[in-house]
Amino acid sequence: WTFDYLVEKVGNAVVELQGDRDTASDYELAKDRHKRQATMRDVIHAAQAIDSSNDFYLTAYNDTTNKQALAPLWNDLGPVSILRDSGGLDGFFWLGPKGTLIPFHHDLTNNLLVQVMGRKRVLMVPAWELARMKNSIHCFSGREPGEWESGDPSLPPLLECVIGPGEALFLPVGWWHHVEALDISLSMSFTNFPADNNFVNEYPADTRF
Repeated sequence: WTFDYLVEKVGNAVVELQGDRDTASDYELAKDRHKRQATMRDVIHAAQAIDSSNDFYLTAYNDTTNKQALAPLWNDLGPVSILRDSGGLDGFFWLGPKGTLIPFHHDLTNNLLVQVMGRKRVLMVPAWELARMKNSIHCFSGREPGEWESGDPSLPPLLECVIGPGEALFLPVGWWHHVEALDISLSMSFTNFPADNNFVNEYPADTRF
């Protein structure tokens, strides 16, 4: 995939994205409030025109609309050996400019993050560090990456890696992670492993939306 190819193939498709994220600090908690629509062409051009921004991001949360809008792209996907082909449109599409952020949180599935274009920095903390990660609400943490710069020994261990085009990272269920795009970035994430991979019902009801 290249941006020229995406514009040619699905440029006129109307996609859903998270927009106006800079207007509120709770943009990840209030995702529905930040839903916006634009053509894929306009999203790509906006991402290319700006140096760095966290204001708009086409994410997995917009999957229901975008799997249909971007369906022709799934014909380009080849098999991934550790995943199970469900016969459907497997995988979630992520696109945004340099500077897009997903704050510390944990998922309720195992995830495979595959980088297609650009680079992402991923910070990870083990799942068992629930208390020290200040689990504030639902699956989100009250921690910020800058806290580790102090060298405070009371902080939990932090793993860091950067993935680039053609590289993938396995994110185990429950592991805390923070993701930052170091360049204009396109990623795919997958949850269709050949094993049960939905832990929503195991999550405490009083902390689930």
